[in-house]
Amino acid sequence: MRRIYLCVVVISFVLPGCSRQWEPSTVLYRSFSLQSIIERMNVPELESVTGDYGGSESKEETVRRRRDFNLTYRIKEREGVKFDQAKFIHELRAEVEKAIRESNVRIDGSGSSNDTFSIDYSEKAHRGWVDIVAARVEGNQFKLWGVMRENTESEKK
Repeated sequence: MRRIYLCVVVISFVLPGCSRQWEPSTVLYRSFSLQSIIERMNVPELESVTGDYGGSESKEETVRRRRDFNLTYRIKEREGVKFDQAKFIHELRAEVEKAIRESNVRIDGSGSSNDTFSIDYSEKAHRGWVDIVAARVEGNQFKLWGVMRENTESEKK
């Protein structure tokens, strides 16, 4: 019986020294919600229809994380009130940048075109990217596709 306890004690000291220590993801990665940001923007011309989310993680030398967002909204236009897609994209980008800054990560770069934008960020061993694409489809539907990726360098313990 003593031999079993001795083996357990030896293994508990040896195995942690051979493993890699992975940093958890950033607070931004764990808490980011494109749908919540849009809800806080309170755009009366957009009514939420559906939302799909997905994600993956692989642990190697670098931990690679990915989250996907697919949101569909119904555009509610009426006489005198039209949905301004360019203005919405501009305001959405500002709100996403605000969410990033409030998470205490550094914005390293960004880019945009008419209906898309991307923002790069970092914090310690983490490097991340947020990419958003928006399009009006089927007349009164507005779709947003987003991808958030974050890579974390692991440390050998």
